[in-house]
Amino acid sequence: MKFLSIFFVVSFVTSSLQISTPDSPSYVAAVVEYHKISSDADPVQLSANVNDFLRIIREPDVENADIIVFSETSLNSPDTAIYLPDPNDAIVPCGNNSYNFTDIIRKLSCAAMTEQKYVVINVNEKSDCPDKQQVEWHDPRPCDASKVNIYNTNVVFDRKGTVIAKYRKFNLFGEGKTLKPFKPEAVTFKTDFDVTFGMFICFDLMFHQPPLDLVKSGVQDFIFSANWFSEIPFLSAVQIQQSWAYSNKVNLLAAGRNLPKVGSTGSGIYHGRFGPLTAIMSSKNETKILVATVPKIVNNASAVPPVAVPIVPNTPAAMTNLRLKRDQIDKYVTELIKIPKDVNGTANISLVTDICHNTFCCNFDFNGTVAQTTPGSVSYSYRYAAYSGWRTFDGFADGAVKLCAVIACLDESVASCGKTFGAGEKIEDKLEFTYIKVDTVFKGSEIHMMPNTLDTTMLPLNPREFNYTEVWEFDNDPESEKVVSLELLSPHKDLLTFALWARDYNAKKEEGGNGGNGTEGGNGGNGTDENNGNEHGGSNGKANAVTGTIFFTLLAVLGAFFMCN
Repeated sequence: MKFLSIFFVVSFVTSSLQISTPDSPSYVAAVVEYHKISSDADPVQLSANVNDFLRIIREPDVENADIIVFSETSLNSPDTAIYLPDPNDAIVPCGNNSYNFTDIIRKLSCAAMTEQKYVVINVNEKSDCPDKQQVEWHDPRPCDASKVNIYNTNVVFDRKGTVIAKYRKFNLFGEGKTLKPFKPEAVTFKTDFDVTFGMFICFDLMFHQPPLDLVKSGVQDFIFSANWFSEIPFLSAVQIQQSWAYSNKVNLLAAGRNLPKVGSTGSGIYHGRFGPLTAIMSSKNETKILVATVPKIVNNASAVPPVAVPIVPNTPAAMTNLRLKRDQIDKYVTELIKIPKDVNGTANISLVTDICHNTFCCNFDFNGTVAQTTPGSVSYSYRYAAYSGWRTFDGFADGAVKLCAVIACLDESVASCGKTFGAGEKIEDKLEFTYIKVDTVFKGSEIHMMPNTLDTTMLPLNPREFNYTEVWEFDNDPESEKVVSLELLSPHKDLLTFALWARDYNAKKEEGGNGGNGTEGGNGGNGTDENNGNEHGGSNGKANAVTGTIFFTLLAVLGAFFMCN
């Protein structure tokens, strides 16, 4: 089963306003993949984006949504940063002229009040330096000459228009004018329908703090605003959103910004190991609203059976409009899956092999059917891959990963892996995978392993199409070894990725970077990871042959975009 691309997806929503209560087994959520209609740097044009937000909040299709989430970097810029109320003051900005708030906050507060919804937006926030948080945390960094801090911030309004929570992004990437908070903050807010949400923003997803700290504290529902730039074979937007929600067995409301030409798209609403209730990877400039009924998680189980909307994906040709990054595959240990070149009709192949990168080993077992292709067509080749070590996120942040993967390549060379064929190519599927099993063994409680899959439509496999297991050597003993496996349960011709992929927070880097603190510089860092306070972007030409690192680094330097992953 594939996912579908939609304009308005509504599950169990009727025409009259219905508000979920503490006794309701579910709640209705909306996420907005937002394409800007005007510049966010011009205060006059900024109002057009604000009015568009207001229009969306009032759409009949989201009438029954209890909560609506907007994407990262979709409203204003550091040059048009705004003051925000302190949630501890329980201020309702609507109609309140007693404070130094802009009309942006007042209008959105009024919309939340009028439409009786929780509204989550992402803004560039400014505060006078030193601000309250810096004083409370004894932040030793000096203020710059402007005496103003800029943060990348999510802010939450409740149904009464009250500002009840805000979260300042900790793991920055490509945000040269933005200050990194002195330390990570695990922010939550509780709703009147008895669900507690945690929040994090874009590149935060790749780190332990604050997302996994929130998971460990028992939070089971998450807000994720993003301006994500997809990278293959492992980090395209919906692919990693589903993997994160699946591995943590949580509800995830993910709202991504839409600008495919620079690699930005990908939104969805996910329900733990059920997978997406709705999701989208877009190939064109458009704003899309996704709405779904989200089962509450009670005692680690769905309070009501989840229902997803049947989804029709974009074609592989359409998705070539999406700029894609390529992972640093050349450092992996790989082995070509040898496919017979001349086949008369079809042929069956079976292979079992072990691939090791130093002491980290991956076991592969697969069966497939090879078909004859026509002259002038192209087909993907495949390689096994194993890796355990450090990678860079475009030089702005470093982190350790572990992976065992079957990955697609344009030909038999490693240099062609992590790329896709162009729109003008006549693509035929030469190899159909009828069965794949990937497994590995590792030790360490701070390794966040996830099933990671992707097909040529830039969407992951539905969880009903694979089986993922984790077994401790000794029951739930984090100091013992864990055996992790991933099995393909239904035949697939169009695979780009079938993998076990992990962030390794146990890893120690012998020579680390200097961390980072946004505009202040400094010692930064995030656990054993190195985070230099920036974010990263994408590339795609014919076969995604041109790397996007230089392109997105320039954008970061120019301050044109916030970029994450």
